[in-house]
Amino acid sequence: MPASSPTGRSMSSSTGVASELSLRFKREAGQVVVQVGGELDCASTQLLLERLLDVIEAQGNLVIALDLSGVRFIDSSGLHAVVSIHGLLQARGGTLVLRRPPLTVRRLLEITGMTDVLTVAHA
Repeated sequence: MPASSPTGRSMSSSTGVASELSLRFKREAGQVVVQVGGELDCASTQLLLERLLDVIEAQGNLVIALDLSGVRFIDSSGLHAVVSIHGLLQARGGTLVLRRPPLTVRRLLEITGMTDVLTVAHA
């Protein structure tokens, strides 16, 4: 696994809107930590899903922490992607932890009831 991955620019074919998403991968204490930055929306979720599926399926990693401190925006498609990865890991006996979500992300998780489903670490 590369130490980091460059910033990706995703384009939604339905809206034609470009979205900035950066993903940086590192190993830390037996888990893969993914630093997510930018916008996690309908234009960028495919990139996130592709990269995380590679980490899980091709590389066999089952403990993943998403550091969301750099996320400026998340919509329902971004939340759906996170929940999908959680479900995939859980079905394989793995774990997903959301680290340091900013206030806007925390509010979305609380409003949707996902704080009862997902593991969220604020520190």
